[in-house]
Amino acid sequence: MVVAKTQAAVAEKRFGKQPQLQLSEVEAVWLACAIDGEGTIGVYRQKRKDGRAQYKYNPIIHLYNTNFDFIAHAKRLVGGCGYVCTDKHPNKRGYKTLYTLRLSNRAVAVVIEQLTPHLIIKKQQAEVVKRFCSAVASASLQWGQDHDHYEALYWECRALNKRGTTS
Repeated sequence: MVVAKTQAAVAEKRFGKQPQLQLSEVEAVWLACAIDGEGTIGVYRQKRKDGRAQYKYNPIIHLYNTNFDFIAHAKRLVGGCGYVCTDKHPNKRGYKTLYTLRLSNRAVAVVIEQLTPHLIIKKQQAEVVKRFCSAVASASLQWGQDHDHYEALYWECRALNKRGTTS
């Protein structure tokens, strides 16, 4: 019990306070359906800005739509734990503005737990992200020690999210 409290305190210090969020059954089903059809679940990898050779990994849940009210409703459901990006296409005639809800890293773990039972298309990606969030929460403070595990989860999600046909 003491170890669990210590890990939670370390995680909060490293990543910030985890949001308290409880979706109703209807809200969880709506959000799962929206993400299944118009979203992305995965592990994001980016080069570190501090010059280190290794990458930085984050869990992601993004929801895309050209209807702002749809995205605003989803943001309300997750208690505002995210931000909306706007992608305008001024050089592409006939393209609508695309709105993207990007959940905060800390909200992903909470939301994914509640959505996974209702996901169909992206259920496997959700399971990988759950494993990633669990690995990060229990990781040691030694940076880079879990790099290989995170890299493997990144590639597993990337393979699941690959476009095109499977053979």
